[in-house]
Amino acid sequence: MATVGYAYQVLDRAQQEIFSFHWHPVGHSFMATPHLHLHVQTPAVDLHKAHFPTGFVSLAAVLRFLIRDLGVEPLHNDWAAVLDEAERELVSSLP
Repeated sequence: MATVGYAYQVLDRAQQEIFSFHWHPVGHSFMATPHLHLHVQTPAVDLHKAHFPTGFVSLAAVLRFLIRDLGVEPLHNDWAAVLDEAERELVSSLP
């Protein structure tokens, strides 16, 4: 099994997108490298259409960020161990 792309969306309680991590190396988009979209309004710049470059981002990394940095309540007390194991499995599957 291999990851061929991803789209991780983070929504607020009203189901509005706050930010998203994308990687779609195959398709019609001009942006084939991993990137971040920020859905934030600022008077100076329209960040909605910007593609902030990132490296490869795993789902475990996104979940860890949400729990640790943004205060999202984890569903299980052993969340860190579960995410660590998911990362180990992902890394071991990479070429």
